[in-house]
Amino acid sequence: EDEEAYLHTWNVMGHVLGIRREWMAHTMDEAEALFDRIQARARTAVVTPDARPALGRALMNTMANSIHVPVLRHVPVPLTQWLIGRETARDIGVDEHVPLLSRLLFRLGLVLVRAVDAVVRLISSRFSIVRLFTRTIGYHMLTRFLLDQTRPLTLPEQVLNPMMDTVAEWSDDPKASTWINRLEDRLTTTGTWQPSDAPQQRNKHA
Repeated sequence: EDEEAYLHTWNVMGHVLGIRREWMAHTMDEAEALFDRIQARARTAVVTPDARPALGRALMNTMANSIHVPVLRHVPVPLTQWLIGRETARDIGVDEHVPLLSRLLFRLGLVLVRAVDAVVRLISSRFSIVRLFTRTIGYHMLTRFLLDQTRPLTLPEQVLNPMMDTVAEWSDDPKASTWINRLEDRLTTTGTWQPSDAPQQRNKHA
C-alpha cells in the first residue's frame, strides 16, 4: 500500500510537470521495468556534448553547499550511488572522490538506522526512523531547491502552485506515532509544509 501511494504521488507530480502517461508506473514491477528501459535507452543514445555529468555534479555541489557540517557535505554522493546504483551514478557524473570518513559515516548510519528500525518495530510496528529521515531530507530538498523562488531555479506559476499544494498534503505522516510527528516538526517546520516565503508567493500570484 505504501509503495502504491508513493507511486501515485509521483504520477500526480509527473502529470503536473507534463510527463506522458506511458512514462508512468502504477506498480513497483512496472516502475522497475520502466527504470531499466530508461537506463538502457540513455546508455545507447550518443549525445554530444553530454550534459548529464555537469548537471549531476551541479546537483551534488548544491546539496553539499546546503549541508553545514563539513564531514557530512560529501554524503549526498554515496547516498545517490546507493539509491540508483554505481553504474547509473557514473553515467550522470556522480563519481567524484569522497573522503573515507564521509563514506564510512554514511555506511555506519545506514546500518544503524536499519538496526534501530528492526529492534523498535518489535515493540511498535508503526515506528520507522528511515521514513522519518527520508521525509525530513525530502522536505528540505523540496523547499530549498524547488519551492524557494529566491533560488536560480524558478518554477512557473502553473507548476509552482500545484506542487506547493501537493507538498502541503505531506505535512503529517499518518502512519507514524504522534511523538514521531512532533519530532519531525522540530526537524522540518510546524504545521503545513511550505517554504518560509510561501505566503508572499501566494499573494504575489493571487
